[in-house]
Amino acid sequence: MKNFKNIPNKINKINNKINKESNEILDYLAAYKFEIWLVILSVIAFLIHYHLAATLNLGNDEAHYYVWSLHLSPGYLDDAPLAAYCIYFFTHIFGKSELTVRLTAVIFSFFDGFLIYYLTYLLFKNKRASFFAFLFFLCSPIFGIVLSVMMLPDTPLLFFSLLFLISFYIAANKMDNSYQYNCYNFIYNSEKPDKVNNKNNKYLNSNSKFNVRYIKWWVIAGIFLGLSFLSKYTAALIPPSALLYLLFSNKNRYLLKTIYPYFTLLIAVIVFSPVIYWNLVHNFISFKFQLSHGFSSPISNSVLFFQNWLEQFIAISPLIYIILFFVFVYFVSYILFSKNNKKYILKKYNNNNTDNNYNNGIVNKYSKCDKDEDNLIHNPVQKDKRFNKYIKKNNEKENEKDIINESILFALSMSIPVLVFFIINGYSHRILFHWPDIGYLSAFPLAGFFISSVINKYMNLYYGNNSGKYSKIALPQNKICKNADSISLNSLKKNLIKSNNYDKNSKLSVKKFLNLFKLNLFKFFIYFALFVGFFMSMILYYQIYYNFIPVSNIISFIDKEHRLHKGGIFKLIPHIPGKAKTADITDDLFGWTASAKYLKIVYFGYKNKYPSLFLLTHHYAISDELVFYGNFKPAFDMKPDIYNISGFLNQYDIWQNKNKLLDLNGKDAMFVMDNKYMINPVSTYLKYFKSIKFIGRLDIYRKFMQVREFYIYFMKDFNAEYALRHMSKRLY
Repeated sequence: MKNFKNIPNKINKINNKINKESNEILDYLAAYKFEIWLVILSVIAFLIHYHLAATLNLGNDEAHYYVWSLHLSPGYLDDAPLAAYCIYFFTHIFGKSELTVRLTAVIFSFFDGFLIYYLTYLLFKNKRASFFAFLFFLCSPIFGIVLSVMMLPDTPLLFFSLLFLISFYIAANKMDNSYQYNCYNFIYNSEKPDKVNNKNNKYLNSNSKFNVRYIKWWVIAGIFLGLSFLSKYTAALIPPSALLYLLFSNKNRYLLKTIYPYFTLLIAVIVFSPVIYWNLVHNFISFKFQLSHGFSSPISNSVLFFQNWLEQFIAISPLIYIILFFVFVYFVSYILFSKNNKKYILKKYNNNNTDNNYNNGIVNKYSKCDKDEDNLIHNPVQKDKRFNKYIKKNNEKENEKDIINESILFALSMSIPVLVFFIINGYSHRILFHWPDIGYLSAFPLAGFFISSVINKYMNLYYGNNSGKYSKIALPQNKICKNADSISLNSLKKNLIKSNNYDKNSKLSVKKFLNLFKLNLFKFFIYFALFVGFFMSMILYYQIYYNFIPVSNIISFIDKEHRLHKGGIFKLIPHIPGKAKTADITDDLFGWTASAKYLKIVYFGYKNKYPSLFLLTHHYAISDELVFYGNFKPAFDMKPDIYNISGFLNQYDIWQNKNKLLDLNGKDAMFVMDNKYMINPVSTYLKYFKSIKFIGRLDIYRKFMQVREFYIYFMKDFNAEYALRHMSKRLY
């Protein structure tokens, strides 16, 4: 009977143990819910990107960088070489395929999300802000689909730029935090002047121009900056942004008087030096080519400006773009015009005599806060405790706002200069939608922090700053809700009900109800903005595979409106007049396998009759696609069979040297062009050949819709000397 009597007690103990363990699991999940969702969403996105990368044909630029990887070089005409190195690495390990060409993009984009999350947490120490920054990044079509699948120079640029932002911020702020440690050693060893006054002391010699202890992160930052330079020339905008941050930063302005930032830049230049050497050998042709894109022959045009802006507006997602714009305006005004921040921005910073600064600053403050100074001097244990207590109090209450201001200033400085540069340049030059991408990397953390701060603000207003146990932990008086990320509103309400300060029978006041309404309305708008970005990404995904939007018909209608002088708002839509059939850029990702197959049949059919025949194109995109899908040998090969001779400078002009072109003298060519890059071959090449004859047309279909037309010509007796004279004018 005794055993039966103990059964209920045992059951209760088991239930209590189960409840305790389940509560611990729930608490753990609540504490790390953002990290869990981060991993889940990143894995889902990775699988989608992997599927896209494996099933789509290469785009024109991707095929171009693949051809680069067949002939590795320290530099290329169009851009920096790191994209070619990445493609070479994976294609030589796993073989040639669309997936291996794009594998770098898929892998780097997977880690980009984690880096965005970590960068935000590093700046603001807020998990909710970090998660929202990650969501903004993931839901933007340009980052969530395009640059996560397409192998472009922007892919490694984003990855290494994020690593540079993280390492640079750690390097700059690790230096400053170390001064508290130096101050501690100054006080603790005050009775040991030999240690304090030793100029070689690595802890106290903070005026030293070069301290080995802190050089690690500056070296890492320099390496990542150099790799960013090797990824794309747009990375040249990063150092001016970093300089702007140091100039405006009261906390880290002193670094400009040290060797560390310049040492970082020197390392970056050393990493980038192979490209500099290649340009030096080739008469700086790559730098000149890139500058001609952005600065030559400016023509002010308001329509062009709005077209460039509209592409950015759509690529980022309209509502996310609006949020970012508002966040920029808000925080710029906050930093510059807030009364509480004028002293932070305008006050002078003097780091010429660090020991005196500490002695007159922190040490004097500390002496004033303790009445028993004799006990402080003669009791090291008591002194240690009191100093640590003061430092902790000083960090939490006096410096917390400065730390937040520093993070905001860092994010603004690394973002706004890049975006403003392309906005101004877009008024007179064509700017592609992915060029300013690095400007958004620090904008997303800023937006995440703003959203988290607004949510915390209304939670404070609704539930009160001193309501129960929860508010003491998660809702401090400074309204920076650090631990609220892991606790839901329902758990907050339960904690408030349990507290003594909460009246269960009290009704919500109108003010509290309005605060709750504003909170829910704000959260609804943010979630709706994220949904719109995700929805646009899915539209792009379905357009790629199902082609359900008749883009060609829409562009034809716009051209018709232009002809009737009723353009109106349609003038702002970026497109090439008369190119309605090729307006859908997703068509570039289909049909190249079939195109290369049939063109190869025609080519070798004519080659049996004319053994000296070579394949000729006028645009590098066609040549590159045929090299990948038709296995044609490009101009740098020992026995090339495809050449590119056009009216504009491209990489093939460098590969096709004088001797190789002279070997073609008197030979026949089969010329291939498509309807996207159409020219009049007779008027263009009649001086290069004795006769030109049209052979036929090849039509390529996608989902029973014509997406590409190829026109094939037979050209007789090539005049290599005349072609060389025209090519040399473009090269030199």
